[in-house]
Amino acid sequence: MSTFTVSISFPFADGTYSDFEDITSDVVESSLGTLKQTLEANDLDIGKITFGGIKLVLRNETAKYSEAVNASSIFPLKRDESIIQIEWDRNEDGMHCGNSFCGHTFLSDNRVVFKGLLEDNVSSFEVDSQLQKFSILSMDSIVNKVDTPFSSLLLADTAEELLFKILDQVKITQFFTVDALNISVPNNIAMDDISSLENTDCLEAIQEILLIGNAIMFVKDDVIYIRSREEDPTSTHIFYGPSSDLGIESIHNISSYSAGLNRCFNFWTWKGTSVVQKFQDSIDKNGLRKKQLDSELVTDTGKITAILLSYLTEFGFPKTEMNLTVPMTTPTSDLTFLNKINIDYPSDVLPVKDEVTSRYGQAVYGESRYARTINSLFISIDQEWKILNITTNTKSHILTYKIREV
Repeated sequence: MSTFTVSISFPFADGTYSDFEDITSDVVESSLGTLKQTLEANDLDIGKITFGGIKLVLRNETAKYSEAVNASSIFPLKRDESIIQIEWDRNEDGMHCGNSFCGHTFLSDNRVVFKGLLEDNVSSFEVDSQLQKFSILSMDSIVNKVDTPFSSLLLADTAEELLFKILDQVKITQFFTVDALNISVPNNIAMDDISSLENTDCLEAIQEILLIGNAIMFVKDDVIYIRSREEDPTSTHIFYGPSSDLGIESIHNISSYSAGLNRCFNFWTWKGTSVVQKFQDSIDKNGLRKKQLDSELVTDTGKITAILLSYLTEFGFPKTEMNLTVPMTTPTSDLTFLNKINIDYPSDVLPVKDEVTSRYGQAVYGESRYARTINSLFISIDQEWKILNITTNTKSHILTYKIREV
């Protein structure tokens, strides 16, 4: 079995943060539940950023986690924007020099599986149980609390330049590495009008520009990445089904297997214009599946056409999607968004019980039987997939990836 630890770092008046303090012993274990990380809000709201999060319940008999005005509280300034960090270790008791039992000790170190900001506006305290309840949003939610630096934005700036200027602020860079080299969007165009970005927060501005750029944003190892939805160039991991001859079984379950029609949009329009981009062959096969985009940032017909075409190329035809549930191990815990993976999942074949099974060579007509397939799902190892969402189950120590066919 593996183990999770929870620690907290709180802000001081000068803007710095305390060292992380382990609070695992105060955590009501059942409150951790699942940690969800997603690229987009849902299958229909393309371009909408959503933040991962958890609910955390702490024992608070000593008022340790009460508001800062309480003399017994650990918070010197405020609870809001305190950092909660959850680490996972493959070794429940840690590694030690000397002998170890096979299968019980692993060459692995701690992995930070979640880091988030405490949202104190939804905190609550239960007097009867003496439990303090917190809501934690992933660290990238800080962009929702920072103003867009509109005065520094130029009409001549490309999408990538705008995104870098918006993110390159002390309130954000104190938590993340923001590097222009990590910002790349497919539609890197200059906007026609940026006035709609005035009086917005960074989240609103970033979402508008990501929509134009047909790009996504995510965080890995405290680094902000903005890139296309294209998968990584090389495969990162191979998972094996129960009947695989190529590797040890490493799949708990495959669920929500679908043809991908929920994310098929073959008719794209731009609000207030007659510009249309469509795949007629997809419409003939899958029916008309319409999606409309709208933004005040772009008015040029040529730019609008290019934007719609980029979305049509990605979503014009259905692609198989499913949820892949696997054990939490050191390699699987390192997988992240848009990593490319492969799956070897042959059909399960069961010999015919109490009967003579047919095989190459001599067989008795009417008595011999072919082995029968007991699983209708077959996934070739040659098929490639990319990771869209990641869910960590802290109780069962398993990971569930939502993956999409490449």
